[in-house]
Amino acid sequence: MKKAFMILLLLVGSSMLTGQTNLAVWKPLTAEEIARIKAERHAFYAAESRGMDDAIHEYYLSKGDRADGNQADFDVRYYGLHLNLHLDTQTIDAFVEYKIRSVISALGSVTLNLRSELSVDSVKATGASITFSHSNHLLNITLPAAIAQDQEFDLVVYYHGTSYYDGAAGLRFSSQMGQQLCWTKATPFRSRYWWPCKDYPEDKPDSIDMYMETPSTYDVITNGVQVSSTPVGSTRKLVHYKHNYPITTFCVAFCCTQYTINEQTWSYDGQTMPFYSYALPGNNEALDSFRVIGPDVLTTLSNLFGIYPFIDEKMANADFGWTGAMEHQTACMYATNFHDGWIIVHESAHQWWGDMISCRTFNHIWLSEGFASYSEALYYETRYGANAYHNYVQTQKYLGEGSIYVENLTYEEIYNGNLSYDKASWVLHMLRGVLGDSLFFKAIRDWGDSQFRYGTATTQDFTSILSA
Repeated sequence: MKKAFMILLLLVGSSMLTGQTNLAVWKPLTAEEIARIKAERHAFYAAESRGMDDAIHEYYLSKGDRADGNQADFDVRYYGLHLNLHLDTQTIDAFVEYKIRSVISALGSVTLNLRSELSVDSVKATGASITFSHSNHLLNITLPAAIAQDQEFDLVVYYHGTSYYDGAAGLRFSSQMGQQLCWTKATPFRSRYWWPCKDYPEDKPDSIDMYMETPSTYDVITNGVQVSSTPVGSTRKLVHYKHNYPITTFCVAFCCTQYTINEQTWSYDGQTMPFYSYALPGNNEALDSFRVIGPDVLTTLSNLFGIYPFIDEKMANADFGWTGAMEHQTACMYATNFHDGWIIVHESAHQWWGDMISCRTFNHIWLSEGFASYSEALYYETRYGANAYHNYVQTQKYLGEGSIYVENLTYEEIYNGNLSYDKASWVLHMLRGVLGDSLFFKAIRDWGDSQFRYGTATTQDFTSILSA
């Protein structure tokens, strides 16, 4: 493994490095087809990254070397989101409950991220209102008494307004296929667009609850499992979901609309869980793709990486209003016209690589996107054999310059199709060639079972597993 470790170090910093969508049949791809599929993939990457890179650059340009307030001084252990969605006025009123632990000797304040377009009504601790200020997209809260190190305390923030959507992410009310939707997409720093939080991937809460009041005829898809659905008057209902795993804020998401829903039972190694497919009425192609391809993908990836990491909750694929796809934890969401086989594999693989193990900062995004991209090739190999695998990786081949590690988050492209996706996939392809199948897949399993499971990690953490 030492040799692989050294090769990985060279590849990560190197400046040079040398999809078929129908899963019913595999036919060898010609050079022209490889070029076409690569172009289609990169068009998707470009659409997906548009706005996400801008948001990262904007944030780091404004931030410089400063932290957001004192966010390094506390650890958020729990979020309880209570959202009242008003589809007629396209507004929300809401409150969020927090369990927070102090990591310094005397914590006197808390800073959360929240767009200034939303209005904070009050902040409470132990039922009493406390002092706060809200400006420049930061909510600064003064605690009634200093909190000692390792002590936990509770807060509640009440707010309302028209949530912010920047054209690429946030919370949006929209119409698709004749249906009204309310949905969210938060990568990279856009959870703050619709709820106050510590909006960075390195601080995962241990669990979340989502309470959503919606029209009674609407369905809700979000993280975790549905606990209850309670009528509120004659026209509305309160839906409660609970997710009992650590989760990055940008993977917290929902879509509220009227769906056609298919429920299946997925079985693996003696365990079972519900597998849901949510499609807008009439979008039969999406529904069929989700319910036919999705469970098979989950089985294949479990064979490769270990059992689906959220087996005691659920897996779902769903239509939503964005133009791309997103690996929201236990609830992947897709554009209504974008549900090809390779993207279902990609987003499903993120449940292991990106959700279960998340990049600690966006410098290490290849640990998410590169692993998910390589999983596409592994899926085709498992289903169709070695020739299909080698044929497919040619659609990811990149011979240009650039490092898969993003050195400068202020100016460099983070969601770069050539680097973070394709070259990163080929790094794993080459590592497999160096190690051989037995050692390579053992290393990937070891990575998934390491101390970074359900946490965050860096490139150095991955190389430490390879060098063990």
